[in-house]
Formats: sequence, structure tokens, C-alpha cells
Amino acid sequence: MVSDEGMSYARFLRPRSTLKWSDVTRVRYSARLNWFSIRTKAGAAVQVSNILIGLPEFAELVLAHVSPVAIDPKTRHILEATAAGALPPIGSWSR
Repeated sequence: MVSDEGMSYARFLRPRSTLKWSDVTRVRYSARLNWFSIRTKAGAAVQVSNILIGLPEFAELVLAHVSPVAIDPKTRHILEATAAGALPPIGSWSR
């Protein structure tokens, strides 16, 4: 779940956690793994799959609330396209 404050996420066999957009230090997209990787000040690493329902909303919120210096330039273009409805291709590592 995403909001203006941040997002909640689940990991396999771990309790649900949350992160605040203001705590994000890095956002990168991996075409090989088909996910956005988010790092926080506390060192948490969260991966967001590009097949996530609501990915355009996620992209809009990252662009609106995460510090621009934390977003990799190539990732910024992918987030902008995703926010506009052009989802990243699945399996793009084969290009």
C-alpha cells in the first residue's frame, strides 16, 4: 500500500513493515530483475516488482515525495513513463 507519507510492504516470513518517502536514500530500477529497488537511511532494502498492481500510483508518489538526488537518472525516466501509464517491459534483460 502506498500513500503520500510512504509505503507498507511485506517480506516472506517477516512481519509487515513501512517506510517513509523522506527516509529513502536511493531508488534504482533493475531491468534484469524487473523491480524497483529502494534503500532507506536505516539500511532497509525493498524491492517493488514491475508487475505490482498500482505501479503508476507508486511511480507518481516516488517522483512527488522522494528527494530527486536519491533517484537514479535512468530510473527517473522509467518512473515518469510508468506514472504516465507506460509500464516497464517484463523480461527486458534479454535485450
